[in-house]
Amino acid sequence: MNGQVILGMGQSGLSVARFLRGQGAGFHCYDDRPVERWSTDAQAFAGCSVRSLPQGTVQLIVSPGFPAEHTVIQQALSQGIEVVSEIEFAFRHAKGTIIGVTGSNGKSTTVSMIHHVLVNSGLPAILCGNIGQSFTSSLVAEEAIYVVEISSFQLEWIVTFRAHIGVLINVTADHLDRHHSMAGYEAAKLRLFENQLESDLAIVDAPFATRIPGDGEIEVVPSGHLVIHDDYIDLGKLGRLSLANFSLLGAHNRMNLLFTALAVSRLGITVNQIEEALSSFSGLQNRLETIGTCDGRLWINDSKATNPASTQVAIEAMTSPYVLILGGSDKDTNFGQLNLNANPPKAIVAYGETGPKAQSQLSNWPIEVVCDFDSACRHAHDLAGTGEAVLLAPACASFDQFDNYMARGEAFRSLFANCVGVS
Repeated sequence: MNGQVILGMGQSGLSVARFLRGQGAGFHCYDDRPVERWSTDAQAFAGCSVRSLPQGTVQLIVSPGFPAEHTVIQQALSQGIEVVSEIEFAFRHAKGTIIGVTGSNGKSTTVSMIHHVLVNSGLPAILCGNIGQSFTSSLVAEEAIYVVEISSFQLEWIVTFRAHIGVLINVTADHLDRHHSMAGYEAAKLRLFENQLESDLAIVDAPFATRIPGDGEIEVVPSGHLVIHDDYIDLGKLGRLSLANFSLLGAHNRMNLLFTALAVSRLGITVNQIEEALSSFSGLQNRLETIGTCDGRLWINDSKATNPASTQVAIEAMTSPYVLILGGSDKDTNFGQLNLNANPPKAIVAYGETGPKAQSQLSNWPIEVVCDFDSACRHAHDLAGTGEAVLLAPACASFDQFDNYMARGEAFRSLFANCVGVS
């Protein structure tokens, strides 16, 4: 198709540009940044760059970082030009089965677990989407099982995208600066199911049981026949799934496992195969990642906890006294949403742009504010005692001092590697 314009030349847009060039298709690129600020790889497409939609544009392929209010998107809509997301674009070229996973917290762990079980069972599964490698850059010629992590931003501009197995883990307050309300945020998430057919499966968090669009079969989690116990998960007619080989911290990860088990079972994977795969699944970096023990203090890295709901999960997963590190950049963060009474911290250290806000909103708790991340980690280590934990679960984005949560997590690991130089 000629007349396509790619909006945004980050990783998502770049993958579409590479694909189109490989197909010999003509296209244009638009980005708010000047070409000299594009990545080295993206600059290979600088000759396609435009500053407005050219005459004859028939499709705008939108990268997830661009809100609906963006001038180019509004221009396209006003001219009747089709607006699609990168996952919609990739779906139209994909062959095989799509497992789509969305939710506010736990997406990456769940898609990684699903992918691990499928590969361990000998199936041709490909992990892609919001977790790292884009859906488009993951496309292969033969049929495959695409396990796609999908954000609300990516779902905003789907048209025909269809998840043969759709998973909605949970929805808690996040990205309200983009979606403007919880209703808008939830509506974006629920679009995952709108094109499902009767042969498809929707595995959904219980509060959304009656709100799922589309025609797919609905499996509600948890429910009367799906129960998580201390040592096993009752999967109803599928059998009992032992937790003996499951090493991830927290009740939320057992819930992620339940979603995983239901998804892979749809493809014929047995309980025995799931249990075997779990013995070699150790979880993901930056998600309740146990770093190690320094001076008798256990360091736990949950840098991916970028909102209060995900921090709450980390808090409730702690089994020993802990010092909590909060802070980072502000995206309308409300620290008052934290229920610290559920598992009270020994102390709190807040840092960065949101440090003073955390202190104000959590004034009934022992909380201290420092300026930078390194100081926060060192001070939290000092405040923790032998046999206690230092928990990084910031409840904020990282952009005040880091490029992303991964860089923040790496800084945490680096400080631990040097035993942080504490006295």
